[in-house]
Order: sequence, then structure tokens, then C-alpha cells
Amino acid sequence: MFMVGLVVFGSASLVGGLSQSQGQLVASRAVQGVGAAILAPAALALVTAIFREGAERNKALGISGAVAGSGAAAGVLLGGVLTSGLNWRWVLFVNVPVGLIAVLMAARLLSESRAQASQRSFDLAGAVSVSFGLAILVCALIEAQKLGWSAAPTIALLGLATALLIAFIAIERRATAPLLPFGILRVRAVAGANPVAILVGAALISMFFFLTLYMQDVLGYSAIKPASPSSRSLPPSSSLPLSRRRWSRGPAPDP
Repeated sequence: MFMVGLVVFGSASLVGGLSQSQGQLVASRAVQGVGAAILAPAALALVTAIFREGAERNKALGISGAVAGSGAAAGVLLGGVLTSGLNWRWVLFVNVPVGLIAVLMAARLLSESRAQASQRSFDLAGAVSVSFGLAILVCALIEAQKLGWSAAPTIALLGLATALLIAFIAIERRATAPLLPFGILRVRAVAGANPVAILVGAALISMFFFLTLYMQDVLGYSAIKPASPSSRSLPPSSSLPLSRRRWSRGPAPDP
């Protein structure tokens, strides 16, 4: 699945870089999201499968988090360099050789890992209901800014999204292999960490978006000016590797 995710992500990046219309670009970005959604859990599963539970696995998870954070820190800076030095398409094209090298290395270095259960199943109904439910919810929130919160299309979209998410909860309670086992939410660390991760992600992503628009469209900065959006975004994004490395070790022992 890890290699499948790499192929999907890299192929979508290539198509996106070659796109000739807004529709093609949006569609390729959507497929990129599918590839990333396959990659992220597969990479985490590989770490847990390869390294033994305990200090060895914690160290591997810490390194993985630090690498991911370093990518976020470098991306905001290198994205400006690629856009100014070449053009915006290279922000997508750069993923192609990286993905190709990763596929070749994965085929050579990684061994196939399979679940020990005799019967395996995929919670397709749960995946479809939560994916469409969240997508429609996001669409409703975006359209509400133009149509108004009391407009009929907004209310219809919000109602459909709510119905799908309620259906997801019902499906997960009855599924033999649920996509989201609700029992895991009773673990205090998980119940506390997930809302924090959502808030941090929402804050950082919106900060990058609005900061870039403000500095380029309002202040007129270029992408690689010393006081540019990419360099101004570097300090907060560069803190990600440090924070992920620290918190991947788990809570400090009681005195």
C-alpha cells in the first residue's frame, strides 16, 4: 500500500504539473490527496511493523515525526524558490523524481507485511460515508460565505453532511473491522491528543495560506524576498520537527 500511495501521489503530481485548466488542476490535486491518504497510514504501519515496541519504536516514531516536520519547514521556503526560479508547475513536478526514487528504494529495502488475522475486511461503507460527509461539510462551509447560512442550498448541504456522519457512526458500531474503533477514544492520551492535533493543524495551515496571500497580494513581496512569505513562514514551521521529536517520546515519567 505504501508503494501504491507513492505511485498515485507521484502520478497525480505529474498530471497536475501538466494541467491546462483549473478543472484538471483541481482534479489532480484531489487524486494527490487520495495518494497522501494512502501513504500516511501505510508509512506509520511500516514503522510499527519493522521496529519492536518500546524504546526502539519510540525512537523511530520520533525520527519519522522530525523528518515530516522538516519537510514542512523546507517546503514553505523551497516552494518560493521553485515558483520564482522556474514556475508554479515545478511545485508539483518536484514530487515526481522524489516519488520514483522512493518507489525504487521501497521495492528493494522493504518487505511485505500482512495482518495475522485469517479473515481481513475493509470498511468500505465507513470510508465512503465519512469521506463524503466531511467533503460535503467543507463544501457547505465554503458556500455559506457566498449564499448565506440560511440559504436553502447551505441548509441542504449541512443536513446531508450531518446525515452521512451519523450514518458513519452507526456503521462503525456494527462493522466487524471498523475504520474507527470507538473504543480507542476511551484512551486518555488519544482523546486528548486528537483535538489538539486538529486545532494545531487548522491553525498552521490557515496561517500559511493567509500569510502568503497578505504578503504577496497586499504587501507586494516576491516569493523569495528576504522578508518574503516563505521566509516569514519558516520560524513557526521549523518548530514542528522539534515539537514532534519531543512529544513522540511520550509523557514524562512521574517523579
